[in-house]
Amino acid sequence: MKKLLVLALFAGLFVSCEKETSVDSNGGNSPEGNKSLSKVVTTFLPDNFDYYIREFEYDSNDLILRIKSTFKIKRNNGTIDIIQGTAQFNRDNLQRIIRIGTFPDTSSVNTIIHYADASSNRVSSSVILKNNGGSLLLLDSTVYEYGTNGKISKSSHYIPSANGVPGLATYQVYGYDLNGNVISKALYQDDDANGSFEVALTYQWEYDDKLNPMFQDELAYFQYGELWPEYSSKNNVTKQVNVYAAIPSDQLQYSYQYDQLSRPSFQLQIGDPANKTTYYYQ
Repeated sequence: MKKLLVLALFAGLFVSCEKETSVDSNGGNSPEGNKSLSKVVTTFLPDNFDYYIREFEYDSNDLILRIKSTFKIKRNNGTIDIIQGTAQFNRDNLQRIIRIGTFPDTSSVNTIIHYADASSNRVSSSVILKNNGGSLLLLDSTVYEYGTNGKISKSSHYIPSANGVPGLATYQVYGYDLNGNVISKALYQDDDANGSFEVALTYQWEYDDKLNPMFQDELAYFQYGELWPEYSSKNNVTKQVNVYAAIPSDQLQYSYQYDQLSRPSFQLQIGDPANKTTYYYQ
């Protein structure tokens, strides 16, 4: 199950989703966030192997433009496989993200974002397509529901069935604190195929009171990160509890060092896996 957590985290590296600029909830077209972050390097412990590197670029409006990623896999025989990818965020004249193109090596995946109407910043659905030898292959489609706080309360994920008709595969339900941080995410699945969706896994998070340098108040950016709080929550995660349906819970804890501007300069993840993350700023 822990392997699933790691795979889910890195799925966000190359399969993207969607966005919202911030007129409805924040009163303007400039999403809140920290534009000074330039690079994040995550290192496995105890062998100090830099396995995940992200480099951030912004446009002239200080909106997220591009994320370049390098993911390294160290094999048992000592060889290292390297996967490189770039996520490109494309916007319309309202500065809403309308497409996210991801390019890991030879494949290209595009996420098309649909909004409630021509002027709304509320995303209604997204579709993930892969370029498959000149034709487009549907990988996933997602429908979003919102709570009274303007945040996503539920995301329902559909995948094509054998007859080509999309069927509900999973759905996720989210909870938030008063600062808008994601504090829970429950994954529902129909594991026994009886038509009844039940909770398979629930994540719970706690936070510090400092600004998360990867935070961008845009729904598409949230989705690019596979709905993980390191991309979407205003503060920094200090604890993650993983509540499983059939086995005991486990947890990860995080400690930080901050610079003179109260920005994280270093993060230590305590648990399985253990790693450290270093933040670089412009």
